[in-house]
Amino acid sequence: MVSRAVCLAWLAAVAACGRIGIDPVAIDAPPDVDTPPPDLTLGLVAHYAMEGAPLDGARDSSGNQLDGTCGGTCPGRGPGQIGLAATFDNTAYYVVNDDALLRPSAFTVALWLRRRSGPGVTPVVKPQVVGTGASWELVTFAGRTNFCTDIDPGAQGERCTNGPPLVLGAWSYVAMTWDGVTKRLLIDGVEVAKEVSGTVFDTSAMMIGADRQDGVIGEPYSGDIDELRIYDRALDDATLAALFTLR
Repeated sequence: MVSRAVCLAWLAAVAACGRIGIDPVAIDAPPDVDTPPPDLTLGLVAHYAMEGAPLDGARDSSGNQLDGTCGGTCPGRGPGQIGLAATFDNTAYYVVNDDALLRPSAFTVALWLRRRSGPGVTPVVKPQVVGTGASWELVTFAGRTNFCTDIDPGAQGERCTNGPPLVLGAWSYVAMTWDGVTKRLLIDGVEVAKEVSGTVFDTSAMMIGADRQDGVIGEPYSGDIDELRIYDRALDDATLAALFTLR
């Protein structure tokens, strides 16, 4: 029988010749643990993938049944970032009836969009019943992109956080987050604006592809929208990055 001392001496000799590598630290180290991917369903209020026939409306696939119906004319369908996208032509939009889930204490609104034209258009908004303000609103101008909120409906108007303009004819991923204190605007995974601000909600319907101010439809959107998601929490950077890289 070969003694333990002889076995250890033989292993040391082989290792010294470069034929075997023995790292006592590695032997005792725990195995690598992969970081689990972010949970993209946690806090998901609504998800509009924009698949299906236009007359089906904007179907919510989150399970909360916050479906959107056609207003004006129905948006069409065209190639999107994932499957199909909704196409808007300045006359088409969706209306999503108000629900308590659409009045959270914190939120994220994230979507793919491809802007075609218009001096100042609204791809998505949760307006307020009175005045021209909104609980939250995304407005795309020729020279800037606005994330607007309003703490005083019908009085002093919105407070808008300004970011750079979107490139016409190109897909951009836009995310707006609010944690109850701070608003953040991100474009293609990069934070472009941030400020402390508040907002208030009422029972006005959510609009996709247009705005409603004092009951009047305005600022219609011309372009495409895909994979619109709404959360009742401010997503962290890892989760926002995971959404941005979905294809």
